[in-house]
Amino acid sequence: MNMLNSVVIEGKAGDVALQRKLFADGKTDRFGFWIESESEARLSDGTVKKTVSTFLVRTYGTLADFCAKKLEAGRVVRLCGSLRREEGESPETYILAEHIEFKPDYGKEEK
Repeated sequence: MNMLNSVVIEGKAGDVALQRKLFADGKTDRFGFWIESESEARLSDGTVKKTVSTFLVRTYGTLADFCAKKLEAGRVVRLCGSLRREEGESPETYILAEHIEFKPDYGKEEK
């Protein structure tokens, strides 16, 4: 059986400098941030329930370096990646981003 481990998610970037590990030359080796995804559900009594899910996202290499320079808290991003889980004393599940799209920020001018 072929197991497919694929995630596509869109949301707002939260704490963007959460986990940053640098190489000796100053380039980013690993960059982590939180992404918040909102959804709404209409209940049987007509009320709307909003839920916010928060996910840890990690990137590596040139994508990590680009995110470290360009990603700001509150910026809407869409990413594709896979779920990963670290082993050890404090295991942690995260999304390993392989592709990130930055949604246009119409409130700000591009620099």
